[in-house]
Amino acid sequence: MRICLQGSKIGEHFQIELPERTKIAGDRDWDDGYGILARLTIAAGCLHAQLDEIPVVPDALYYFRDQLTRCYEWLQGEARYQPLIEEELEFSVRMTQQGKGMLTGCIRKIHVETMRVEFEMETDQSCFPSVIQGIDALEEEYRAVQ
Repeated sequence: MRICLQGSKIGEHFQIELPERTKIAGDRDWDDGYGILARLTIAAGCLHAQLDEIPVVPDALYYFRDQLTRCYEWLQGEARYQPLIEEELEFSVRMTQQGKGMLTGCIRKIHVETMRVEFEMETDQSCFPSVIQGIDALEEEYRAVQ
């Protein structure tokens, strides 16, 4: 399952790939409160990164989706993904003008070595419907088994 925000420049994107619910080994810990381990791919400007096993918190994604829906409908505001756990990933989309938006975020890894990467890219509301639908599908799949 993919959630992808496209950048305004060719090749730029921010993508979260979550495993299908049925492919997570041992249903016992598919979401242990620290999130679902996902693959994150970022291509923004000169930054090209792929990180495996980044925890993504479904409830924080659902909240982000609700805020992104308002941004899409009103073409203003901000949508934030900000889990309450020890954050490894935070990002937000802030609407700027005429359907344009700015995606900013930060990835932190602090368990072995400290790493902090900040990123930013322009986007627009045209990619929001697929992101909203992707999170809807995620919610349907993951909540169905709770």
